[in-house]
Amino acid sequence: MNGNARATPLTWERLVPHADARGESYALPAEALEFLGAVREAHVATVIIGAARGNHAHPRHRETLVVLSSDDWRLTWETPDGIRSEEVFEGPGAVVVRIEAGVPHAIRNTGAGPLVIVSASSREGQDPADTVRHQLF
Repeated sequence: MNGNARATPLTWERLVPHADARGESYALPAEALEFLGAVREAHVATVIIGAARGNHAHPRHRETLVVLSSDDWRLTWETPDGIRSEEVFEGPGAVVVRIEAGVPHAIRNTGAGPLVIVSASSREGQDPADTVRHQLF
């Protein structure tokens, strides 16, 4: 987990791969699922080279993301007092990100291959009112 787990409304940690001849798998820590309380909505998205996803906040629910990367990417978020933060991830791997309600966040693919994002949230269904645009980049 990053060093600011208590000081920030967004935390992340690299997942340890379990590899064999077939490839890699990543287990989510129990805290990543407990953070949501209950998973009520989930989806999978890809991010092509040079593109971004996010640039929004969810005022009423928490979100957990798992980002699977073959190369570099950036995570940007803003604290409730308006301070913008960024973390740069290099190389392949998987990262779990926990996002508190109301925190603007975005992911940009800065690498040479696509990203895959698995998102789980505590919201019920696709409520457009619970996704508020917030341009971070």
